[in-house]
Amino acid sequence: MFGLILAVGMLVDGAIVVVEYADKRIAEGTGPMEAYGSAAKRMFWPIVSSTATTLCAFLPMLFWPGVPGEFMRMLPITLIYVLSASLLVALIYLPVIGGVAGRLTRILENISNSLRNNSKLIVRLLLVMASIAVIFAGVIQLVNGIAVIGAVLFFTGCMATSATTSSLKSTSKSNNDLKPNLYARLITLIVSKWYMPAVMIGLTIFFLITVSLFLEKIIMV
Repeated sequence: MFGLILAVGMLVDGAIVVVEYADKRIAEGTGPMEAYGSAAKRMFWPIVSSTATTLCAFLPMLFWPGVPGEFMRMLPITLIYVLSASLLVALIYLPVIGGVAGRLTRILENISNSLRNNSKLIVRLLLVMASIAVIFAGVIQLVNGIAVIGAVLFFTGCMATSATTSSLKSTSKSNNDLKPNLYARLITLIVSKWYMPAVMIGLTIFFLITVSLFLEKIIMV
């Protein structure tokens, strides 16, 4: 259990890197399948090397002798299995799933834009209600044991609800229109002034000294 808890924060790192690079390529106009394939090829060695360094840190625990070694060896074994599986998912399964999901998302966006431009609001509201009714019918079929029909209706209803609900929203703003958050403003302030790096170094040193003195008082108490 401790090995699984420790691996939770690490098993998503590779997938995050692949998805982030693929989203960047998609924003530049590349197709979803090509973008995810390029992301997997581009990030192959960085993800493999980062996973390997993590595994090498825990690998010596497999050779811990005695009773403590028999107790603690489950930690590296769990991490090896989990991180190896996450590596396989990030480099093999994720590009395929991301490409298919990206194509499906584009289809839904085109349907949503077509409904927004060519249909009245009341028609789109009726389509949303019909889509929710299809989802409800799929759930009923699943409860009654008709798995295939229920799954098809549920999936179709979810896709239709996604497209029709998006058609009710206004067109999203581009990234350039978004207001910068507090962190973005702080970074802009730091890099815009020539003296700000020295100020940040001074603040860091002051913070380290303050924390050290605080910890020293706690230890003495």
